[in-house]
Amino acid sequence: MSLRIITLCFLGLYSLLALLHAWSLPFSADEAHYALYGTFLDWSYFDHPPIVGWLQSFALLFSDSEFALRVIPIILSAVSLYLLFFLAKKDFGEKAAYLTLLLFISAPILQILPFGMIPETPLILAGLLNIWILKRIQENEGQQFQDWILLGFILGAAGLSKYTGVTLAVSTFIVLLLHFKKQLFTNVGLYLAGTIAAVCILPVLYWN
Repeated sequence: MSLRIITLCFLGLYSLLALLHAWSLPFSADEAHYALYGTFLDWSYFDHPPIVGWLQSFALLFSDSEFALRVIPIILSAVSLYLLFFLAKKDFGEKAAYLTLLLFISAPILQILPFGMIPETPLILAGLLNIWILKRIQENEGQQFQDWILLGFILGAAGLSKYTGVTLAVSTFIVLLLHFKKQLFTNVGLYLAGTIAAVCILPVLYWN
């Protein structure tokens, strides 16, 4: 049996179990905690930035059932899996991409991520999107303003997801500096992305 068939079978089982869990299991303590964020909207919260609450508030417009509050994380997780496969395939080939998916879905922390809205759910997607946009910036030699704008919003989303999102900003700067060297500081896009990211996390700074 080929690696592709094995991976697709595991993905199918993984998705089916996620849907069954989302439908049948009651909220975990963390899920209930973050669902309350959506009920009591604020600029930020004591232990986390606000994006989990904002996303849950959108779901609460339609229903307060456990399944309804798990629809958005299911969608975010599916997009993350697709993006991970796309990035791995582009750089390392199809076989490596399937192997990457197998390794990814076998990680213990991911047993709740497919259906539970926790800060790591949007943060992982932001991290993968960050890799994608950095590759675009490098391929276009930083000449496309829309790439820098997207980078700013992606870093802002990471900062609104979890405080550890700041490490993504630091590593992004290092990657850009290694690629562009001194020319990085003459590129207006760097300051544009930084400004957008800073504006995005203003709710967190204001609340604190």
